[in-house]
Parts: sequence; C-alpha cells; structure tokens
Amino acid sequence: GALKVPTLSVVTRHDPMVLFHTLEPHLDANPHVERIVLDEGGHVGFPPDIDLGLRPAPGGTSVSSQLLGWMRGHG
Repeated sequence: GALKVPTLSVVTRHDPMVLFHTLEPHLDANPHVERIVLDEGGHVGFPPDIDLGLRPAPGGTSVSSQLLGWMRGHG
C-alpha cells in the first residue's frame, strides 16, 4: 500500500546499492513523501557536515539532529 503519513526520504544520486532512478518514480507518485536528493553520501553514510536543509533538533547540526528536527515537526 501507499504511504499515508508524512515520510522523509533522503537519497543520493550515486548510491551504489539503491539506484536513484529506480526510486524516483515512486517518490514522485506519493504526495506524502518529502524527498531530499543529495550528491554526496549514500547507503552507508553521509559526510558529517552535510546540510539537508532541515531545521535541526536543539543542540546539534548532524544528520541525525536534522532528521530528529524533521520528525518533531511532523509528529
């Protein structure tokens, strides 16, 4: 079934394990999916200073903090 809750998908164009072109049609088809497409990072990690363009949770700027900030805003 299709996702029916706000969902964030953080993907990279160059992920060697999950090819972006296979995901793109599915991400585009669901209005509940907010996507962030990066040129760096991938399936096994992201550079520590990467900016997802999200408001981080208090006290941090890491990828984890940015993701937590997004979840708090959609919870």
